[in-house]
Amino acid sequence: MKKFLVGIATICLLTPVAARAQQPLTKDALIQSLRNSASDTGQSSAVLDVEQLRQNLRNGLTVESTGAAVASTASPRQQIATALASRPSVNIMIFFDYDSASIKPESIPDLVTLGNALSSSDLTGSRFLVAGHTDGKGARDYNLGLSQRRSEAVHRFLAAAFPGIADRLIPIGFGMEQLKTPTDPLNATNRRVQIVNIGM
Repeated sequence: MKKFLVGIATICLLTPVAARAQQPLTKDALIQSLRNSASDTGQSSAVLDVEQLRQNLRNGLTVESTGAAVASTASPRQQIATALASRPSVNIMIFFDYDSASIKPESIPDLVTLGNALSSSDLTGSRFLVAGHTDGKGARDYNLGLSQRRSEAVHRFLAAAFPGIADRLIPIGFGMEQLKTPTDPLNATNRRVQIVNIGM
């Protein structure tokens, strides 16, 4: 079964027990992880250029964010990782039917919690990537398409259940271009949907 993990930032959502049961998500924890705290950390709060990001994924071009360009000598995966590394993000577990973008019912409660967090006044004004990722198995183009369909499925669910946030969510598929565990390309942690705060 193909599974997506919606990425991790400052909170760990997987416990070390044998069953690796997911801890219950809370609205407050998600808000804390997704809040753009650049002013507190001294990091750049530049808004990512989403169209440049899409071009990079498709054509191997350089990723840029407003006011900062990533070195063109880096691989597409390294460029993307650099561009997103400092952005507030969160990972939760989302289950899909095999080789499909159909969200399984057991993932709905976590998506509702995520939607409540994104609707919070604490995150008003921020836009978010709904970033789909696959593992390293299979063809690059196929994985890009599958990850795009799954990110769009999450976007559709959140937009339908929480209409006020629809225009602030940008679905984008990364395929195998940004492995969470690059030393183990087939690891399940690579199959995920990541929510990334990209600024205003």
